[in-house]
Amino acid sequence: GKRIKYKIGGIISPFNFTDINENEISSESLKGKVIVLNFWGTWCAPCVKEIPELNKLVEKYNNENLKFIAPAITTSKETLKNSFLPKHPFSYNIVLINGDDYVISSYPTHVIINQNQEVVEIITGYSEENIKRLEQTINKTL
Repeated sequence: GKRIKYKIGGIISPFNFTDINENEISSESLKGKVIVLNFWGTWCAPCVKEIPELNKLVEKYNNENLKFIAPAITTSKETLKNSFLPKHPFSYNIVLINGDDYVISSYPTHVIINQNQEVVEIITGYSEENIKRLEQTINKTL
């Protein structure tokens, strides 16, 4: 199969996810909404460090026109629900993916997608500056 690669200006490949709470999330159902994908892993220290700041963004943008999705790699639903999330609550809809299905060069990677399902920004790595950039991009895109 072909690995999914995101590029600025490109239209996303259709997706159908089931989050760890059994909620169905599809690109089709999110047409007309801004989507923030946060590719991450429980083993990634910068990914874990940014969770509280990402949760603040979810709370700030409690908005039906914006969907936060966290594709997680190299973990299981049981590990997430029983071990990780009790210590590190994460407000994004967490979905489990096979990292080999995507071209992601570093973690975390945020992909911001506009209402037309076009990639408007890709932000890699964790820093306070990147969190600000994520928030600015959300503001511009909404």
